[in-house]
Amino acid sequence: MQPAQQPQAQPQIQPQAIPMQQAAQPQIQGQVIPMQPMQNMQSFPTTNAMLALILGCVSLVFGGVCLAIPALIIANGALKITSQYPGHPDQSNANVARIISIISIILYSIFIVIYAIAMFAFFASAPAY
Repeated sequence: MQPAQQPQAQPQIQPQAIPMQQAAQPQIQGQVIPMQPMQNMQSFPTTNAMLALILGCVSLVFGGVCLAIPALIIANGALKITSQYPGHPDQSNANVARIISIISIILYSIFIVIYAIAMFAFFASAPAY
């Protein structure tokens, strides 16, 4: 039989507080520092370029010419505004909306012409009663 081993006590390490140094931050308490308004920050007028972009994209799938023409009108209005302010953030959206609207108008116009020709051919070949 072996003698029972007694658990050995491990030495306990006490955590020591390490002082934090904040070198570059001022120690101001209770004082309010006023904020200066930003200089050289240009405010741009709002446009409906995003609305034109949404209408143009929806017109490709659902609306056809009924949504593409208003999207083109709105995009041209937004381009008039954005061309007056260089660096306007909505200029690219207005350009893309204009291009998508034109593509949608052209595609649906071709579709309407092909449909009209097919209907004419169908009714012309039908026997008269």
